[in-house]
Amino acid sequence: MDEINLNDRYWCLGFDQYYPCGGFADIHTTTNSKHEAIKWYEEEKERFDYCEVWDSEKREYIDRDKE
Repeated sequence: MDEINLNDRYWCLGFDQYYPCGGFADIHTTTNSKHEAIKWYEEEKERFDYCEVWDSEKREYIDRDKE
């Protein structure tokens, strides 16, 4: 899951400032697997101040509390 393909459904973002300033540079990987995206989040959430998974089909962030 190291490639970035904006046609993939789930975009995995991480940044260290409240206001992300990197634009697309904040996207670290993309995938079509929700399971892989959540796994990435769980592995990387301690590394970044802010870590999110964006569902580009539903156009919303995945709420891991409801998973």
